[in-house]
Order: sequence, then C-alpha cells, then structure tokens
Amino acid sequence: MEKWEEISKELTENKINAEKSYKCICKNIKIKTETVKKHLNVLLSSLNNIGKLIRRVNNTLTKAHQLESYQVFSSVRDKLVSSLSRYNVEFEIPTSYKQHIEIDFDIWLFEGTSDTEEEQKEIVVQEEISTQTNIVEIAEQDTQTETSMTQTTVAFIKTASSILPEFDGKPENLPSFLDALDILEQIKENHEAIAVSMIKTKLKGTARNFISNETTIQEIKRKLKNAIKGESVEVLTAKLLNIQQRSKTANQYTAEIEKLTKSLEGAYISDGLTTDLATKYATQTAVKAMCKNCSNDKVKTIMQAGTFTSMNEAVSKFTNSCKLQVTLIHYCTYANKIIFAVISAEVINLAIIEVTKGVHTHHALITLITIIVITIIIIIIDQITKGQDEILEHEALIVPGL
Repeated sequence: MEKWEEISKELTENKINAEKSYKCICKNIKIKTETVKKHLNVLLSSLNNIGKLIRRVNNTLTKAHQLESYQVFSSVRDKLVSSLSRYNVEFEIPTSYKQHIEIDFDIWLFEGTSDTEEEQKEIVVQEEISTQTNIVEIAEQDTQTETSMTQTTVAFIKTASSILPEFDGKPENLPSFLDALDILEQIKENHEAIAVSMIKTKLKGTARNFISNETTIQEIKRKLKNAIKGESVEVLTAKLLNIQQRSKTANQYTAEIEKLTKSLEGAYISDGLTTDLATKYATQTAVKAMCKNCSNDKVKTIMQAGTFTSMNEAVSKFTNSCKLQVTLIHYCTYANKIIFAVISAEVINLAIIEVTKGVHTHHALITLITIIVITIIIIIIDQITKGQDEILEHEALIVPGL
C-alpha cells in the first residue's frame, strides 16, 4: 500500500507541471504553434498521470484523501478544457478519471492558428473569473464544530460542481454522467441530500422529467438506467458497419463513426458490461467499419494492418493516412505536368531546328501537326489535373492547414 505522502507528492508534481504549461500558453501574446502543442501535451499528460494514479490507489484512500485527489484531477482538467477552447480544439474531455485520453494535436493545430488580441483578453478575463475559487483542504477530525462542518459543506459543493456535467437525456451521454455520479457517491459522506439536489440541477430537457422524488444517488442512477435506453447493441452495430465514406472527407466520416461508437458503448454498458469492456468492443466495431467502408483502398489496407487500443488512436491513424494519400496524389499530379512540359518543349525545339535548316515542306507540316497534337494532349491533361485539384481541395478538409 502506498503512503499518502508519496501519492500526494506525485499529485502535486503533476499539478505544478500542468499549471506552468497553462500559464505559458495563456499569456496575452502570440505564441508559436509548436510551443502551444508542447504545453497542451504537458497538460494532457499531467491529467492522464493523475487519472492513472487515482485508478491505482483509489480503493486504498480515505474519503478525505479521495476528495483531495478528485479536486486535483478536476483542477487540471479545467485548465486543459480552457486551453483547448482557447486554441479551438473541439475535443470533449471526460469528467471521469477512469478514462485515458489521447489527442493528436497535429490534426487540430497548424502554423497560423492564434486568437486575436481581443479574443485573448476576453478569454483571460473569463479564466480569471472561473479560477478564483481555491481548493479547500479537508482534514479528518474526530469531532467537528459547527463552523468546520459548514466549511466541509462548502468544499463538497465546490467539488461536486466541478465533477458533475450537464445531462440532456441522450443515451450516448449517459455513461459519462453515470461515471460522475459514481465519483460523487464515493465522496458524499453525510452530504447525500445536497448531492441529490445538485444532480437535479444538472439534468436538462427530457432527463429532468425522469427524476422526481428520488432521495439517494443510487435511486437516481437506477432510474436513469431504466428510463434512458437507446437502440440495442445489434441495431447500433449494424448501423455502424453500414456507414459508407463515399465522397465524405475523413473528418466528416470519422465524426459519424465516433457518434455511433459512443452510442454503441452506452448500449453495451446498459447491457451490463463494464466501461472498459464496452469501450473495447465499441472501438473494435468502429475500426472494422472504417476498414470495410473506407473509399481509399490504400487507407483501408493501412487500417486493416493496424492495432488500436482506443477510438482516438484509430481516428488519428485514419485521418493521417488520408492526408498522406492526398499528398502523394499532389506529387503525382505535379510530376505529370512537369513531364508533359518537358516533352512539349523538346518537340518545339526540334521543330525550330528543322525549320531553320530549311527542311522539306511536308516535314515541316508533320512537325506542325505533331506540335498541335501535343498541345491538345497537354490541354486535356491540364483539365483533368484541374479536376483532380478540385477534388484534392475538397479532400484537404481532412486536416486543417493542408
């Protein structure tokens, strides 16, 4: 069993690293893209390290130490979410510490991406407002005065607010909300009534209609599981395997795949599977769908040869493979144009030499006809390559900045 001092030290180190990177990329100045990527990776790595640590030791911690660990995780997560928003990286960061997160920042960030000075100032102001609440340390005591009890309640409300996401009643969003309820249940102590009230404030739309007189977190979880059921695993699997890419860009195609994969994961969990198994099986089905229905045979082969442990990894491989194929087509197109330009230049050069030497008229005529034919061929090739360029321009939406 690890000592709390060692665990706390590791949590603090990761938190400090995250805070340093957060300050570096939140300055109100223009920052190089590579520097932004570097510090976003530090933030992401710190969050994953904290989540991994909590998963390893959570069952051995006291309630107070669990609470402190969740607060550190939540604090670093908030900084990562804020930083992603600042640089327009549209990636949803889970509120649960149970998931390992992977983001390929090369897909999202490229040279030239930066906020205007006004936008940066606005974000800085918003972040200063949102980060003005300090983490309240909770110490275990045999006896508590009324004042210390009030402080504990305030601390619980702050922590619960940062843990609980809003839930709109959509089946695909249920698993992450249930994960948040699991965390809340572990740290509730004698605050269950407050916890239930806070959960109800996070329920929106149809989700709020499902909960009425429930008084415990367990009752709310049970009611939501029974009331919110999407399509079956079989139906979602069939839909996922039938999504065709056709003329869609890689981003459009993978967005559809990811949406259905999330729904399939929720269906597996509703059937009683653990989150890890549900994620594994849903990801396997998604990769199978991409291999089967990809429009590009070379990308299809690359995907079939790969081994993927997460959906983010599979999507990153798919989009990068598409980008590579587009680049290769560009090179082939340019090479064709150069070859025909060289050939036409040589033919014209020969024609000039023949004319200057005073060759027979019919020889000159043949040369002239040859030049005309070559010119026509070049025009046709140029039109074809223009059409290819239009396709490539459309396909270049795969990765920003291509």
